[in-house]
Parts: sequence; C-alpha cells; structure tokens
Amino acid sequence: MSGINPTYLDLSGNKIRYLDNSAFRKQGQLQTLNLSESMLQCIGSDIFTDCTNLRTLSLSANNIPDISRSAFYGLERLEHLDLSNNNIQVINPVLLEFLSISTNRKNQQVSKLKHLNLAQNKMQSNLRSRTSHTTNNSVYEQIFRTQISTSVQAVYAPLWIGIHKG
Repeated sequence: MSGINPTYLDLSGNKIRYLDNSAFRKQGQLQTLNLSESMLQCIGSDIFTDCTNLRTLSLSANNIPDISRSAFYGLERLEHLDLSNNNIQVINPVLLEFLSISTNRKNQQVSKLKHLNLAQNKMQSNLRSRTSHTTNNSVYEQIFRTQISTSVQAVYAPLWIGIHKG
C-alpha cells in the first residue's frame, strides 16, 4: 500500500485468504480497518505492528481458527476488536492480557481495549474442571476477569468458555 495513507480502510467482502506480513507496513495513520467477510484463514504474527494508531479492527465472519500470540503486537490504541463469526476454539490468555494492558514507549502501562466481540465462534468449555462442573455464568465471568484486566468494558458472547491456560 505504498503511497496510500488512509485513516479508514474497508476491505470487507473480498476473497482474501491470506495477508502477507508486510500488507500493512507503514500504515501508522490507519485508525479503522475492516477485514470482515474476507475468507481469511489466519492472522500472522506482527502483521499489524506498524498500525500504531489503529483503534477499530474488524476480523469478523472469516475462517480464522486461531490467533498468533503476537498478532496484535503494537496495537496499543486498539479500542474495538471484532473476532466474531470465525472458527476460533481457544483464546490464549497471554493474547488477552496483551490486548487489555500494554506498556507504551514511556514504559507506562496503558489500557485502551473497550469492546471485544468473540460471538459465534467454536469455543469449548475448558474451565469446567476449575469450576467444579458448575455452569453458572457468573463463575465463568469471575474466572474471565481474573484472566485479563477489567479494563475491557464490553465483552460479547460467552468469551470465558474458551479461555484456557497453556
């Protein structure tokens, strides 16, 4: 995307199965990126590293089965992340911790993520053994809150059902 410096980029509805790690290089001005309904099958490591001003990222309605631990590295200003309607089975807690609290260049912890949408994925309950086989959502929510910072203001779907330590 050399020579193009948009703040809003909508690539939704395309048949993009794979994104090269250089796809968003030098796109520090980008604030909103919509890659929904694009047939994406993976999100590689460090793909958004140069998108330092990205506030909204939609990856909904793709075929993403898992997410690299460093896929969202550099997104210190990310406020809205939509991963709904994918094939995600498990979210690594390290990824969630990174999204909820990060350290800026001044070595200060900052927290910007406000909305995380993981609805309509294929998450499995890996927490049952830790909750004495109870299915009370408040127990799952309590476990979820211990996994990541409470800075996330809205979580859509039963997010906590797919979280596991590993």
